[in-house]
Amino acid sequence: MTSIERQNARAQAADLTRVRGTSKVPQPPRDVTCQAAPQGLFVTWHYPPVNMDIQRWRVYRNDEKTLFAEIKDRGTRQVFVDGTNGVTMNVFVSSLNAAGIESAKVHSVGTPAAATATNPGVPSGYNSVNSGGRDTSTDFQ
Repeated sequence: MTSIERQNARAQAADLTRVRGTSKVPQPPRDVTCQAAPQGLFVTWHYPPVNMDIQRWRVYRNDEKTLFAEIKDRGTRQVFVDGTNGVTMNVFVSSLNAAGIESAKVHSVGTPAAATATNPGVPSGYNSVNSGGRDTSTDFQ
């Protein structure tokens, strides 16, 4: 193989790497946190230190085999995982590269919070009617 052919082969290999990604295992996400919310968990994470080849994220619920979501936008680093109030949930997050190779799964645990009242009662010292003046609820025709 001549030096020109070798140079062309290297350039072609570099182009394929840029288009298809590498066959290396991507780094897993870091700082995975679960924030309690009514009816589930709000899961967030950060990019790993080297994130050049990450194309998508996978989120697993309860065990490492139950896929909950595959996020195809690498810029999105949050998801809401529904669950049962008061029941502890395991969440795993991993990254995928363009070749479809998955990183190690990062584990986090959280417990969904009980739902709070959407409309709290009238505070003490106030009554349930308007704060003064006349009743304007019937002023439309």
